[in-house]
Amino acid sequence: EQIKQVILNLGINAMQAMPRGGKLVLRSCQQNGFCVIEIEDTGGGIDMKIVPKIFDPFFTTKAKGIGLGLSVAHKIVSQHGGTLKFRRGNDGSIFEMELPVEKEERNKVGADAQ
Repeated sequence: EQIKQVILNLGINAMQAMPRGGKLVLRSCQQNGFCVIEIEDTGGGIDMKIVPKIFDPFFTTKAKGIGLGLSVAHKIVSQHGGTLKFRRGNDGSIFEMELPVEKEERNKVGADAQ
């Protein structure tokens, strides 16, 4: 449920960054024992000057925001043993979440590959 909330939060942020419309892409794959989920938008991106602060509690650029969305998302992903990172895309932002695949699932995937 918490991971669903993170994905929902990142998706809502992306949609808010595109008030006149745009493209929202969710991608997922499995790499090196991790489930990788990317949320990409064409909302113009985040000013690189503020990127170091985006996961800080109470930091916001929104007039009515309280600045907890990205910090809570970051904390949830960390508590699940993963990472949440930001990078610039061609036309906007990309948030990448890496979560470890459960040990039993890793074993199954390894056995299937043999």
